[in-house]
Amino acid sequence: MQKTLILYSRICPTESKFTIKLFEELQKLPNVTAVKIDGSKPFDIPKEQEFIKTFDNVVLLFTMNWFNVPWSMSRYMAEVWRTGPFNLENINFYTIVTTGSPLKTYSDDGFGWTALQYLNNLASVFKRLKANYKNHFFFHDCMNADNNGQEFHDFIENFKKYYLENINK
Repeated sequence: MQKTLILYSRICPTESKFTIKLFEELQKLPNVTAVKIDGSKPFDIPKEQEFIKTFDNVVLLFTMNWFNVPWSMSRYMAEVWRTGPFNLENINFYTIVTTGSPLKTYSDDGFGWTALQYLNNLASVFKRLKANYKNHFFFHDCMNADNNGQEFHDFIENFKKYYLENINK
């Protein structure tokens, strides 16, 4: 069985009711280790680099902030992943992203870019690190959605099914 790391990041002082619920649910999956990135403290870079290399898959879970990754995840990537001769060769990466805005915001009728286009720098990061960027999942409109509603429940269940069928092999 492959081992999967969930890296959770949140910028606001309070937890997102959506991403924290995803974080809690995904921890229940088999072969998962879940970690909250705390960007307010220094990283033990050699320890972090050694730790992440023990996984076959990494899921970045975060709330999009100002059309990008939260600062804590960005700091983690900048400090841990770019330090020294480091790569993540053969590790598979997935992203699960929640947004406060509706899907229409990420279209030609909105700001003109898809949510994935706003995060296109991740593809470059993974390419530089020789990692495999496999798939991405977005849940939009958290400002208006119900975190106990059917749509969000279905999103969680669909990812769990994807995980069991495609990641945890």
